[in-house]
Amino acid sequence: MRTGDRILCAALLAAALALPASLVVGGESGRDFSRCNNGCVVLRQNCDRQCQIDCKAMFPNNAGGRQSCQTACKDACVAEEKECKLICKAEKNEETPDEP
Repeated sequence: MRTGDRILCAALLAAALALPASLVVGGESGRDFSRCNNGCVVLRQNCDRQCQIDCKAMFPNNAGGRQSCQTACKDACVAEEKECKLICKAEKNEETPDEP
């Protein structure tokens, strides 16, 4: 994947996750752990769907490029889900996460 495409994928992914991620992480402390965890799963699912849409738009006639884009994008979605779940765990254990 070209550098420009990677930057575009990263920007689109960041924009797709910015608002929903802040909603899952923010809010009242002491939130139910499973509810928070489920929110992380929903974020990943939405991210996966957005990856398909964005990569199809970027590579409409290039199946190989589209597949590479989706793989890279979905890997980023999984990483974001893991980070989200770590924040949920920290909230459950009443720890202060490194990032708000």
